[in-house]
Amino acid sequence: MDSYNGVVWNVTDPSSGSDASGSFELLGSTIPMPSLFTAGARSTATISIDAYSDVWMPTVGYVDRLTFDAHQGADPAPGVRVNTTTGTTAITSGVAAGLRYTVDATAQKVPNDKALARVAPAKLTLPPVTNVPDVVSAKAEEYAGTATTAIQKLRNIERSLKTFGYLSHGRASDPVPSRAGEGADRMTDLFAQEPMVGDQEQYASAFALMARRLGYPTRVVMGFAPKVAAGQTTTVTGNDVTAWDEVAFDGVGWVPFFPTPTKTDAPKNQTTKPKLEPQPQVRQPPPDNPKPQELLTPVKTKDNDRKEAQSAFALPAWAWVVAGVIGIPLILYFVPLLIIGALKRRRRRIRETQGPPDRRAAGAWDELTDGYAELGLTMPRNATRLQAASALEAQSTAQNLQVPDGGLRPLAGQVDAAVFDGSVVSDERVHETWHAADAALAAATASAGRLRARLAAFRYRRPRKA
Repeated sequence: MDSYNGVVWNVTDPSSGSDASGSFELLGSTIPMPSLFTAGARSTATISIDAYSDVWMPTVGYVDRLTFDAHQGADPAPGVRVNTTTGTTAITSGVAAGLRYTVDATAQKVPNDKALARVAPAKLTLPPVTNVPDVVSAKAEEYAGTATTAIQKLRNIERSLKTFGYLSHGRASDPVPSRAGEGADRMTDLFAQEPMVGDQEQYASAFALMARRLGYPTRVVMGFAPKVAAGQTTTVTGNDVTAWDEVAFDGVGWVPFFPTPTKTDAPKNQTTKPKLEPQPQVRQPPPDNPKPQELLTPVKTKDNDRKEAQSAFALPAWAWVVAGVIGIPLILYFVPLLIIGALKRRRRRIRETQGPPDRRAAGAWDELTDGYAELGLTMPRNATRLQAASALEAQSTAQNLQVPDGGLRPLAGQVDAAVFDGSVVSDERVHETWHAADAALAAATASAGRLRARLAAFRYRRPRKA
């Protein structure tokens, strides 16, 4: 499906050209391969229809030969139509139960990303996508990052959707609800919702719209994805239906991308009140009668004399008053300061030392933004690092806080590159990122004034979840 109208993805109207996804031809003895295709592995499969009714015929790969079982009555071949561009096959009268046929197919050969980095996207004229929400365009630029090649940008988008998103089919058994559909309003909800939740339909649509926004020829594919073992019979059901994306590369063919996440344990945005468990009331026993010895008058002994002598050396009342007036404010000042300082050191140690290098580089930016927030600056919600950097620069200038030469955006771009460009991030690169973040925060703190810096020492911004 390569056309989108803000409501659904669909095949292209045949009147748009012979290469349209909705253009079909009569079935011949052999089916030619598409013009944009690199042949891979060949396979043969026999398919029997048990409980399926639609015009689309389930096939595998790009079919180059299709034959029907001769023992099933009337020959359905006259009603078969094929699209050599997409590899799609249909029967105009519909696929009925009991249909049995054999296909010889060839799979698309997919080069590795290193080889695709030297290949440009194919120059195809696809139908335009319309009524695309603005948030999709913004997310396309954000997720693509600073990558320089098409395959890197596409992998960054694919990786971001799988990292930030959660999978839900909207069933009662799913941890969080998910609304169906792929229209513009559903795409807006997908990116505005925290956390991002959807199924294959939404993630495939979002990927395709973002890739088309960057100018890459992309189509949405629906099909079955069962687990198949060579030489064995496989039963395919409705639970195997899924969706993915394909992007055309010049001289290669349509390369698949799978942006749907596998995580299903999305956190719920609600606070559960603790359950109170009432304890059974236990009747208390009556108090014991006083022992006769407790009613006797105490006798003065040498031990009592020693206790009285010790009490003579007790501090006078005015000394306790002075200690309370001075000591209590000191305790109220230094104890919170020490606790908050320990929390900040722990937060920094975790970000700087734990996780892969790209996450440790991103931790430098998180530490910087937390420091600015503790100085009293407002962090924009749901903003990219470049957008947050621009907002912090504007607030720093308005509040006479010192900003590094060139501003904070170069540092934001450096962190984005470490997270999204797909390259190996060295420890030296992580160290440089932390050094730049520390220098920027130190300059802002020094220019904030003694009182504001002291108040910042008492503030603690808790780490956010990715």
